[in-house]
Amino acid sequence: MLASLRPIANGIVADVTSETNRGKVYGGMGIAMNVGTMAGTLIGTNMARQTIFGIQGWRAAFVLIGTASVLVGFVAWVLMQEPPKRGGGEAPAPKGRGCGAVRAEFWELASYFRMPSFCVLILQGCFGSVAWNALSYKTLFFQLGGVTDAQVALIDVFSQISGSLGNLLGGVVGDRLSRCSKNHGRPITAQISVLAGIPVAWFVFMTQPPDGGAFAYYLVLMIVLGLTATWCGVGVNLPILSQIVRDDRRATIMAWQGSLESSCSAIFGNAAVGFLAQNVFGYDLSNANASVAENSENSKALGT
Repeated sequence: MLASLRPIANGIVADVTSETNRGKVYGGMGIAMNVGTMAGTLIGTNMARQTIFGIQGWRAAFVLIGTASVLVGFVAWVLMQEPPKRGGGEAPAPKGRGCGAVRAEFWELASYFRMPSFCVLILQGCFGSVAWNALSYKTLFFQLGGVTDAQVALIDVFSQISGSLGNLLGGVVGDRLSRCSKNHGRPITAQISVLAGIPVAWFVFMTQPPDGGAFAYYLVLMIVLGLTATWCGVGVNLPILSQIVRDDRRATIMAWQGSLESSCSAIFGNAAVGFLAQNVFGYDLSNANASVAENSENSKALGT
């Protein structure tokens, strides 16, 4: 149920903001989500192995997060005013029930694939999300490269913080360029973000850090990557998607987009990393728990 909140919130933002300001608002939402993720990770990790009032800590963490979610939903229901419906307040045509509703939803989705812009958004989102899913292995890569666990944790924290700021920066840049060129501003934003991220990723995974300076080297690069490579979702994809779909279908189509991208990233991201590391670059599972010096080949298999 909580997963449905993001497309609904994205649809509401599209309803109540202008085309030239949506990127900044979506960027602010991205910051809020990342802050919540960091807070949840910090609280949940510290509570997991403790006993709180006779309850296992990880269970108490679930109860705490669930209760907070219910309270936030109640506050939103009481205080938030739903934006007025456009188009004279006409209700959408009924789609039937059961198989009829599923069939109608499928054909509705298929109709959007006739739009070249929608197809390009979905296709690039699938490829882009695969790369971000593969980046979840960066922790293991840093550890194999000689960075201590505490330093890896700091790199992850600063990477999330810079990614949050990058969301806002990407939204602002997308809005500014969209005002300069309505048809080309947001695509240019995506090109800048991707082109800026490629050399940074190269230096992270394909070059050796200086002796004794691996922590600072990776920290700076991951901060730069977070600030530059996170623009596409909030500064490009969501604002464009808000423009090309019907008002009453925004939340549904955004949910479809998110599910398609997440499915592709989960299926192909982990599989691609595992296949390439083991079968192409020679990652040795039997040597996975060896010392850093003995794991140099595994480090090369994952990146350098």
